[in-house]
Amino acid sequence: MIATRNSLADVRDQAARIREALRRNIDPTAKTIKAPAIVTPPASWDWEAGVEAFLAQIQRTRRPDTHTDYRRILRNTEELNVFHGRRLADIKREEIAGAIRIIHERGVESHAAHVLRVVRSFWTWLSDDGQRQRSLVEPNLLYRLRPPERTRREVGDRLISQAATGSPGRKSAKPKLPTEKSLGRTLAIAESGAVDPHVSWAIGLLLYTAQRRRAIMGAYTTDFSWSDPETPTGTVVWNLPPFYRKTGRTRRATVSHRLPLTGSAAELVNLIQQEEDLGRPHSENGYWLFPARHPKSKSAKRKSPTLDPGVLNHNLLAFPEVDISPHGIRRAFLTYGKKHLGFTRDDAKLVLDHNEGRPSDATDAYDWDEEMNRKLAMLAKWGKWLDGLRDAAAASDPMLRKENREGLAERIRRNRYREKGLLKDRLTGFGSRGSFDQEDEDDIGDWQD
Repeated sequence: MIATRNSLADVRDQAARIREALRRNIDPTAKTIKAPAIVTPPASWDWEAGVEAFLAQIQRTRRPDTHTDYRRILRNTEELNVFHGRRLADIKREEIAGAIRIIHERGVESHAAHVLRVVRSFWTWLSDDGQRQRSLVEPNLLYRLRPPERTRREVGDRLISQAATGSPGRKSAKPKLPTEKSLGRTLAIAESGAVDPHVSWAIGLLLYTAQRRRAIMGAYTTDFSWSDPETPTGTVVWNLPPFYRKTGRTRRATVSHRLPLTGSAAELVNLIQQEEDLGRPHSENGYWLFPARHPKSKSAKRKSPTLDPGVLNHNLLAFPEVDISPHGIRRAFLTYGKKHLGFTRDDAKLVLDHNEGRPSDATDAYDWDEEMNRKLAMLAKWGKWLDGLRDAAAASDPMLRKENREGLAERIRRNRYREKGLLKDRLTGFGSRGSFDQEDEDDIGDWQD
């Protein structure tokens, strides 16, 4: 008998383990190797948590339209839904490239490129030192990631069929210059009483000043001055705050864009303020000229205290026999100003707020002359020219006269609410069939890589 320190019970247990190992075809003499412990990966934001944190940053640092654009892209793009619920650290470069490719193959090539810009901005922010501990995203994951190359489209090439090139999409449509007839009809319709007063006033101010949509809808009573030492009596000066200028966050960030208005434009501003004063307490010092409607549901929150800039597009698209966009009016100011009114390119820049028409060199920092006389002369000529187009339009079409506004309003309503392609503005209830001029989206920005 072999001496052992193990008890009889221990020996029997060992024998039982050997028999069980042999039954399972396992070598009972092999050394037991312990399996490594399962290590739980460190916590990482999932897609939804990362998007919410990024949008909060965008809302804090960017303009409202930029936040709206990024929110729509990251939350509502169908091809990005595959990332919902996933850890950001597990999403691969190839997966993002695949999603962009699918968007591109839908025929919306410019939209695919825009989605990639937004996602790349999102990933750049996630990989910053301040977020990496929570996102665990590797830096430069999307560096030099590009969308698929765009389909070749050349005007006049009849050898390529439209089916082969695919749909160009609404944003790639050629920018249009409104005709002189469209300008006159637009002003005549706006003054006919066939549309909501706030909308007609906003369109009138847009036509007479040729400013950007956001600046029109953001007009505030205290921005207008009826006594300015640099302008003659009877002139109202519109002081557009830097917030509504494209250079508002960079150059001349504290300088307003000042426009002297006279004639019909000044009369319009006076009318708006008088009408608004009637329904407001005298103690109220300032208010929006184009306030948003109160939502039907008391629990609904308004995105902005003013009418949405898209209201201008929606209503202009519903005007009969008119082909015009808000940004097209700015093109018309330069084009027809040069053609009929003697403007130069530098003259027009003073009104259109393209760096105030100044040379882009070191002298810009020393030139503080706002050249109000030049602006006043241009805007006065432009206003009188528009009034002539309006009178000609009303004379040639009796439907545009105020006594026929009910019939005109019905035509606008049918255009706005026809079944196909209907778009409704949530804040106002207005809608149209429309598409938008790409350049009307004048406040969209990108997070720089």
